[in-house]
Amino acid sequence: MAAISPPDDPLQLVGDYRRRISTELQITPKRGGLRIHLDPNAIQGEYLDETCYSPWLHDATGEGIMPVSPWSKQPFQFRNLILKPRQVGMSTIVLAKKVMRIATEPNRNLLIIAQDDAFKQEFRERVHAYLADIKNAGLCPPFGTAAGRGKADNIERLDFAHNSTIYFQSAQSPNIGRTNTYHDAYGTEIAFWDIFGEGRARKIVHALNSAVPDPPYGEIDFESTPNGPAGAFFDLCMAAIEGKITEVGGGKAWRLFFWPWWKQQEYRIDNPGIHPRDLNDHEKWLYREHGCDMGQLEWRRIKIAEAEAVKQHFDSEYPEDPLTCFITAQQTVLKKPTISRMRAIVTAYDPIETEFDGDLRIYEGPQTGIEYILGADGAQGNEGDDESAFVLARKDSMAPVVCYNGYLPPHDFAKLIARIAYTYNKAYVGAEANNDVGYAVNKALDDLNYPNLHYRQDPEMDVRSGVKINPFKLGWRTDVKTRPEMVSEYQDWHNGNLVLIRDKTLVNQSATMIWRPPKGNPSGRKQARAAPSAKDDLVLAWMICLQLRSYASSVDRKVVAVRH
Repeated sequence: MAAISPPDDPLQLVGDYRRRISTELQITPKRGGLRIHLDPNAIQGEYLDETCYSPWLHDATGEGIMPVSPWSKQPFQFRNLILKPRQVGMSTIVLAKKVMRIATEPNRNLLIIAQDDAFKQEFRERVHAYLADIKNAGLCPPFGTAAGRGKADNIERLDFAHNSTIYFQSAQSPNIGRTNTYHDAYGTEIAFWDIFGEGRARKIVHALNSAVPDPPYGEIDFESTPNGPAGAFFDLCMAAIEGKITEVGGGKAWRLFFWPWWKQQEYRIDNPGIHPRDLNDHEKWLYREHGCDMGQLEWRRIKIAEAEAVKQHFDSEYPEDPLTCFITAQQTVLKKPTISRMRAIVTAYDPIETEFDGDLRIYEGPQTGIEYILGADGAQGNEGDDESAFVLARKDSMAPVVCYNGYLPPHDFAKLIARIAYTYNKAYVGAEANNDVGYAVNKALDDLNYPNLHYRQDPEMDVRSGVKINPFKLGWRTDVKTRPEMVSEYQDWHNGNLVLIRDKTLVNQSATMIWRPPKGNPSGRKQARAAPSAKDDLVLAWMICLQLRSYASSVDRKVVAVRH
């Protein structure tokens, strides 16, 4: 076979990938029968638009210039998370793209990681079927003996004559990603890999981020349906949603591809029997906000009934948003339509100013004559542990205008609170005072002589005289009495659509607040807490802020505090 040379027009090569996938490759249709051409649907086409890339294109654009897709007009993506509904053909199209690339480009290694050993064999058979299509189309010979090494075609490996190789492994395989350099990696149903050992997926992701070259010369695709609010896939998706560089997997940035179930045109029934007047509140929201028609909504009702009949959840197989689909097996603190509405609204807003690499986000400057309230929840400041967080809101509408969550230690956190609160008309400040950290934050605020702090009535009993002393103390106390009130008011404000939330992190944390047993007491009464691997520090600060509203107008804070 003649040596493969870079094409005269690399962009044409990228275009050829798309054309060849639909004209040269075949699949077995869902209904069975004869194989048909792989004609990408809308979801598959959108994925190809942003990822169908060739390294030769980068060489043509110049070193250091990230190539732009001619279809999406955005830079190509190279670390891809695909959070998918069932049966939309994502494994089909991802595998097709990677096989077409490795069969027509030399000196590349592709690693395919299946969910388990049975699926590994299935993927190997699908790869061979694609390669037969490519060979029948008269393209590069799909496999042969490379110069200087023997030919391999077995359950673990497939060599090509132009010095490229496909490796087949499963999440059960040992030492994945630690024996070779891979230019392409594809993992399927990553959310289920931890069934082979806790932390299994996290270790594989971390190894691959070292084994696969940095963009644009290396690409990783992970696709999965959701499987609960824990694990590497959940963590990566949450980090991608928040626009953060995640430490999971070695510090690379990831792009989340998500399509709600209604984007798949097949998910509908013909001649539906329901009418808009028959819709429940959530269906009305889908109808108004997302344009779901009666055929789609009746299909959804049928699938929900099927899932409930076997005690399963519709959202885990057919997600509506990339957050709540992970927690359908749990009871969310806010109603699902509320979370969906908040997610839809927050996309229209970005901070007008940020500090601390985005940990501090400002949505509105201080306004003359407006009172402000700041609720805070401090932490030690250790990376990876709880975050220090505060929310500053307008007292008239309670709309948050400044949010912070990050790893400032108590004294630095107090200094930031004081600076922001002074700027916003000496905002009324209440910081949680449940432990040593809370005490340190409140003492630091007092030492800074901040003039507008919250006091609570919390008298001590003098053991000698039997008289109550020190009746007022700085800070907000979250306890068995106040916590239910905090949660209830939080629910009322949000489920009643009474407040505008413009901060994506606050929305994301709200979406992953669920009813869980207390820490260290799995049989205890359930509390409103963050889902596993999620955070709730900003939500707790926001709950405190909402509670402070009833205290913020008093001239004598200590008199009002007796109600606490």
